[in-house]
Amino acid sequence: MESKNVNGYLLHNSKSALQNLNENVKEKEREIEELRLLYKEKKIPYRLLDERIEEIFDQIKEDIKEELCNN
Repeated sequence: MESKNVNGYLLHNSKSALQNLNENVKEKEREIEELRLLYKEKKIPYRLLDERIEEIFDQIKEDIKEELCNN
C-alpha cells in the first residue's frame, strides 16, 4: 500500500515538473517570436537575435536540469 502512495507522489511531482517546463517553454517561444518580429522589422540586428535565442535555449536547458534534480 505504501508503494502506491510513493508512486502516486512521484507521478504527481513528475506531472507538475512537466507542466512547469511546458509553461516555461511556451513563454520562451513567445519571447523568441517577439525577437523574430523585431528582427523582421529591422529593429534589432541578426547578431542580437542569434545571441538572445542562444541565451533562451541555455536557460531552458538549465530549467530542465533544475526540474530533474528537484524530482
